[in-house]
Amino acid sequence: MKSDNILQTVYSAYSTTPTVTLNYRSSNEYWEWIQKQLRLPVTPTALNDLLRGGIYPELFYLFTLPRNFATPFLLMLAVNSYHRYVQQYHTDEGLEIYFMDTLNHFDPYFISEQARMLGYNPMKVLSSIQLLRAFTWPSLVGACEEQLAALPPPSNMRVILGNYFFGDFEAMLQDPQTKFPRKIFQDVQKMVTALHSIRHPKTYVVLTGPLHSQSLIKPTGGNLVAHLAGVHVRMTVSEQYHYYTLEQHPFLASRTIRVPSSISSPQNRTKRKKINSRFIGGRNGRSLPPGIHKNDPKGFHPKDKYLFHNKVKQTRTRGLDEFFIKKGKNERIRKN
Repeated sequence: MKSDNILQTVYSAYSTTPTVTLNYRSSNEYWEWIQKQLRLPVTPTALNDLLRGGIYPELFYLFTLPRNFATPFLLMLAVNSYHRYVQQYHTDEGLEIYFMDTLNHFDPYFISEQARMLGYNPMKVLSSIQLLRAFTWPSLVGACEEQLAALPPPSNMRVILGNYFFGDFEAMLQDPQTKFPRKIFQDVQKMVTALHSIRHPKTYVVLTGPLHSQSLIKPTGGNLVAHLAGVHVRMTVSEQYHYYTLEQHPFLASRTIRVPSSISSPQNRTKRKKINSRFIGGRNGRSLPPGIHKNDPKGFHPKDKYLFHNKVKQTRTRGLDEFFIKKGKNERIRKN
């Protein structure tokens, strides 16, 4: 009798327990859904072709860039996000942009300049960006656990920009004051868990970071960071070109594009040198015209160089002394 009562109690407890159901969706449904979502354009524009239109929601994007390219890339992405949102909804209400800065390179003047170029009020663009600074490794871990993970679900659209995330990972492991290296990996796991907690169909997450010093492909932070990124783009810089390689993407093949560098190499330019308080070389670094030597007299005016150069071309005079003699005669005639 007692055994029957126990079985009945256990059966009633299991019958009242709510069942957890997993909502699956087919590949076709996911493809149709993602084609309807708003895509954020990136700069340079050639990256949009590499990423099939730009940044998609619900995916984690990791761009392994050199340190001096990381902050301008995210600042331009913040302005482009504002521009794309206003184009779509004709208002900036409901847009949330969070910029997590670990390099102390956030530049409001750069954002204001780009906003003016697009025809927007810089104060409105800046007011839509929430800035969170975390300059040390413990402060970054605390910011992810206490502030990032505590964000409520977005009302309309949210953009999370992490500037050089996990950049201090190798430095913390090599620091002699780090007694327990295992704790660094635990901190990475905490940050990855916080990033997973903000995954949402209306949330765009873009992170920048360095490559591992012992690898040409994998980012720093270990396998946790490599598996966190759904999309991984690697940038390589040379003297004339910037190479962007799509290392990982859920539905695009790996390929590389080449973008010309906007700044030419200083080795390819001829600079004007200053010798004896006068410049040698033509405008924009052109070489001296034939007939003009760098050891010309100090008072030799550029206009005289031009006149002398023209006369040399017309074979009217030979030599610098003869030119000065004729010039002196002309001046005396004018005075008389």
